[in-house]
Amino acid sequence: VRTDPRGYSQHTVYDAANRPLMDVNAVGGVRQQRYDGLGMPVMVSDADGVGLQTSYDNFGRVAKTMDGLGNAQEYGYDLADGRPGSQGAPTEIKTASLTQKYRFDAGERLSSQQLQDTTEFAGAARGQTQSYDQSGRTISRVDAYGKAEKYGYNAFGQQTEATDRLGNKTLIRYDARGNVIDVENAKGAHYRFEYDKADRLVKEVKPLGQTTRYEYDAQGNLLRKTDPLGRVQKYSYDAQDRLAEVQHLRADSSLWQKTTFQWQNTLLVAWDSWDYSRPEGQQQSSATLNYDEEGRKTEETVSLPNPAGARYSMSYRYGYSA
Repeated sequence: VRTDPRGYSQHTVYDAANRPLMDVNAVGGVRQQRYDGLGMPVMVSDADGVGLQTSYDNFGRVAKTMDGLGNAQEYGYDLADGRPGSQGAPTEIKTASLTQKYRFDAGERLSSQQLQDTTEFAGAARGQTQSYDQSGRTISRVDAYGKAEKYGYNAFGQQTEATDRLGNKTLIRYDARGNVIDVENAKGAHYRFEYDKADRLVKEVKPLGQTTRYEYDAQGNLLRKTDPLGRVQKYSYDAQDRLAEVQHLRADSSLWQKTTFQWQNTLLVAWDSWDYSRPEGQQQSSATLNYDEEGRKTEETVSLPNPAGARYSMSYRYGYSA
């Protein structure tokens, strides 16, 4: 039996080999599993009784799956010329209408893939290839039309450049701590970034000098964001570091919008919002939210101002299968 912090329990039944056979959640939903003689799961059914069947090859790899609607997928692990494929990942996946083929290099990394429509409306197969450096990083990717993307890295493995399929190159520079400090696009425009001693972003500057600044509290929560026009977003938090209030201020420091939040543990249960740019009596919106014992939202009621001066409410209800 497992009990979460809210007191809701999930029961699990095991077989003689200590494998889970049945899970019963807090609302009585049952999930079941069956195994073959080698201990591989061959049937998993969810709380609605919908099952997924799985069969395996002689190496214990998935050979075929079939869902509760009869949709099947078959998996192959050998290349067409008889050479072995990947030991862990399939080289071919077949469905009723599509075949996907994959090729891997000596390092078990995907080197090419191809998608073939097997219906009567099928056209030419489409595929792409990619290559890697000695550290396994992608250095090129060529699409079905022969257009290539290329990537470069520094000695620390950080990406320093990217060239798109049209030949446009982007350059990326870092500080000594690995933070991105400059991104230069194909037109030579720069996006610059600055950080505090805790590696938190404190300033970003766009190509025309538009600057956005960020401030944080001792716990690392964002306290203040100032945009290039001098407008400010202020954030405050409760004792559990949950967001309690957001204020939007104009460049002259006048309050424009405000939203407050109420929480129950980690669940948002209510919010209230004021838009002071609206006429008196039409400024406030609010909402309340309810949840089931598994923390899933079951009901939400939103109250909004009506331009005619009245208010109206909208209620939403959410249901889940057992």
